[in-house]
Amino acid sequence: TLNFFNMAHGVAYMLGAYFSYVFRILLGLDLTLSITLSTLLTAMAMVVVDRIGYFHLRKVKAPSWGLVVSSIGVAIFFESLISMIFGSDTRILRTGEAAPGYSIFGAIITPVQIWILVISGFLMLVLSIYLKKTLIGKALRATSNDTEMATIVGINTESIYSSTFALGSALAGIAGSLVALETDVFPTMGHGALLKSIVASIIGGV
Repeated sequence: TLNFFNMAHGVAYMLGAYFSYVFRILLGLDLTLSITLSTLLTAMAMVVVDRIGYFHLRKVKAPSWGLVVSSIGVAIFFESLISMIFGSDTRILRTGEAAPGYSIFGAIITPVQIWILVISGFLMLVLSIYLKKTLIGKALRATSNDTEMATIVGINTESIYSSTFALGSALAGIAGSLVALETDVFPTMGHGALLKSIVASIIGGV
């Protein structure tokens, strides 16, 4: 929809994990509430990033590589900021004893991994319904397909861009929080997720 590959998308993944760490470990809130709050804060933070880092570039019709370079700067800034605040040490989001895994066809699957699969499947279903059945979802698809025509028919493309950033960042934040329960929290954790998203985009078709 935004017509560029956001190299700072891994930041949303990382922020989701760190926000969950703050709410769950430092403040002692319930895990579900912690992930919910971290998801909302991640979406809000990345919408602000969009307004500061990308909005003006869109207004002057900067080439997509200009947006990519800007997103790299955003990623470096946030990783450095998190390192300054929390340090570079790995933080642990899990609490309590580690539950034993289940052996499925010779592979050991942990309860956290099962929850990740279940929640991911549910979110995929909700996202599909959102994009295909709701008015704003159809507006998002129309903007992605042809921005100029979407503007002509009365769609506020800037609001669509903001909602897209919020939605994508929220999903990344949830992913970061869930995976952090399995692999812990560290400033560069978004790199691996970003690499996987690049592979998924290429295979699935940009």
